[in-house]
Amino acid sequence: MKIKKNILLVYHHSGTPGGPAARFNNYLRERHNIFIVQHPLWANKNLFSIIKSQDREKRFKIKHFQFFLESLFTLHYLPKMTKYNQIDLAICFDPLSFFHTYILKHFLKIKKIVYYNIDYSRTRFGNKFLNRIYRTINIFAYKRCDYFFSLTKKFIEDTDPEEKFDYKNYFVKNLVDTKGINLKANKIKNSIVYAGSINWNMDFNSLFIALKKLKDENINFILDIYGGEKPDNNFLKTIKRLNLQKNIFLRGAVDNKELTEKILPKYNIGVSPYMTKNNPLAHDHMLWGNDLSAKLVEYLAAGLPTITTKNDFFSSIEKNKLGFLVENSEEWYKNLKKLLKNKTLYKKYQNNALKYSKNYDQEKILNPIFKKILN
Repeated sequence: MKIKKNILLVYHHSGTPGGPAARFNNYLRERHNIFIVQHPLWANKNLFSIIKSQDREKRFKIKHFQFFLESLFTLHYLPKMTKYNQIDLAICFDPLSFFHTYILKHFLKIKKIVYYNIDYSRTRFGNKFLNRIYRTINIFAYKRCDYFFSLTKKFIEDTDPEEKFDYKNYFVKNLVDTKGINLKANKIKNSIVYAGSINWNMDFNSLFIALKKLKDENINFILDIYGGEKPDNNFLKTIKRLNLQKNIFLRGAVDNKELTEKILPKYNIGVSPYMTKNNPLAHDHMLWGNDLSAKLVEYLAAGLPTITTKNDFFSSIEKNKLGFLVENSEEWYKNLKKLLKNKTLYKKYQNNALKYSKNYDQEKILNPIFKKILN
């Protein structure tokens, strides 16, 4: 019988369920004792700091100077959750989380720390001084972590071009539990789904214009949107202006495991309207990927042909006939119509999606990594 390890996951959250931390939690919690420390990504009256084990949870607000005081609150609450036992491995999903965890390494009896760089950016903030601090903490985390996980290769290209720390680097792409998905779920007819952040790096305008055109042609459909963020006024005004109130529904936030395994399989098509690279509001990390984004992987695993914004690192979607890459409202319209009306084409793309998603199965990717670093 394998001995369970104590593993700590540390990250900042936006209120929208999902992301790499949730996927690691889904994978690890059936194998080990999991503890979680999560703090708000930004000040918001609806977001709480949460420290929890598998059977206990503490929610609280850090009213002032949160980013400076996180480690003190963690030190106060977490040892009671761990019963003062050693933490075999901490996994930090952003540089600030690593910094606070690293300075507590001795006090929390943490044996090893992983830094998982998810969305590296040179210009995270609009302020040069803040970007310099962000860059400094990123380099600090990279050099001092015991293991480095990365979704893209851009960070290492910028930070360690001579690959001095290559011995501890792992490229960890987005994950999905393909075995847990209910592929026998009853489908909602002519249904489209979006799951994720509404405001961050997304541009729904072209998609909404395409949906308006489908409606004008009396093509039935619904678009359900899952996410914890409150949409801005322009988002809601656009839906109203295009008379799409009876076609588009905001479903709110749901647990990522439930979303992936039970909810997404009920739909027909998954969409991801990212900002284009020409959009001045697009963050640079959106242009530096090496593979499919998390939501695209989840769509494919649920058997959903997907339509998303054209990007070089999404080329596998068209190459493997998993869906379509689009650049404007007309392309959104044409390809949505194809998948809604052509059942033969839809079935082909659906089968391709399910087959291709096996490349992102969490056990296939994580089993060899954790076998190595936990032994």
